[in-house]
Amino acid sequence: MNKQARLFPLHPTQRGAAAIEFAFILPVLLLIFTGMVEYGRAMWHYDALAKGARDAARYLSTVPTASLGSEATSATSISRMIVSNAASTAGVAGLAPATDITISCAPTACGSAVAPTTVTVDINYPF
Repeated sequence: MNKQARLFPLHPTQRGAAAIEFAFILPVLLLIFTGMVEYGRAMWHYDALAKGARDAARYLSTVPTASLGSEATSATSISRMIVSNAASTAGVAGLAPATDITISCAPTACGSAVAPTTVTVDINYPF
């Protein structure tokens, strides 16, 4: 092989091209992967809190009102405990039951002598 053929090859070498292309695409791949993980965590928290709210509403709508007493505070405190237990079992941290969980019953108050027809459990949880 002569000197001119070595200085000006017809096909330049591709050494390192794959590494450079990978370096360009790696941040995008990491961003997509991190987004998938965070979305999965958000759905995990949503599902745990929805299950807790559903269990609390189901408990309030089926429990005999005589066992709750005449105070609405005992009914709501039991429901808040159900929601917080479901959240802590699933690993959801940072839920303050006294302020983040709101329970309302209609047409009567929760824990009254007449069973409520509608029970609403609202959870305010910032992710």
